[in-house]
Amino acid sequence: MKLGKDWEITSDPLNVTLSKRSRVKATDKKPAHDSWAVKGYYSSIENALKGLVGFGLKETELKDLSTIQAKIDELNKLIENKKGG
Repeated sequence: MKLGKDWEITSDPLNVTLSKRSRVKATDKKPAHDSWAVKGYYSSIENALKGLVGFGLKETELKDLSTIQAKIDELNKLIENKKGG
C-alpha cells in the first residue's frame, strides 16, 4: 500500500513492513533510480502507521510546535486519504 510518494507498507505472514523511497544518483554503471529502504517491521498496520508518524516527526527535527503540528496534520491526511481510497 503506497502512502504518498515516499512511503509504502507491505506485509508477509510474519510482519508489516514500513519502507521509505529514496533516490539513488546515477553512476557510470547505473542510471538514477528509486530504492525502497525498510524503516521498520511491525506486528500490525496500526503500529506501522504509528511508526510513520514517528518518522515524520523526526524529519521536522522538532524545531517548534507549529512545525510539529503541521507534520502531524500532513501525516493524518495521508493516512485518512488511504483509508478512504
